[in-house]
Amino acid sequence: MLSGTNFKVLLSLACAAVTSAVPTTGTVFQITPGIGACGWTNTSMQAVGSVSNTTFNHFPGATKNPNKNPICNQWLRVTVPSKGVHGVQPAGNLTIEVQIVDFFKESPKAHANDVGIPVRMFSELANVKTGIIPNTTWEIFKKGDA
Repeated sequence: MLSGTNFKVLLSLACAAVTSAVPTTGTVFQITPGIGACGWTNTSMQAVGSVSNTTFNHFPGATKNPNKNPICNQWLRVTVPSKGVHGVQPAGNLTIEVQIVDFFKESPKAHANDVGIPVRMFSELANVKTGIIPNTTWEIFKKGDA
């Protein structure tokens, strides 16, 4: 039988595994930033992003006050495969980095493994008219960490 302390340690380790720099696959969609859960006012011209409420609320050290959630000091590295553009861009991966500033509520159209980014950042990965980019790899990291 697990004691309360042992259970808390196991739960913390499980949450850390889910929210650390482990690549996750989901869909990227477009957002219009404003006042986010981290308490900052952001614009669509900034390199910012949104994660699901599950990812946000289960990040290690998360508090009841979303402004104090340590995920607000983290970044998303979003990578999509690219077929390239003949003579312009070689095939390979396209990657952007955005600071986590908000969360979205999961719904039938927005899942736990999805992420949202502003149109300006989206346009660096795909044609804005596509609306979403499925099968995208992303990971949470602290800026400055390798």
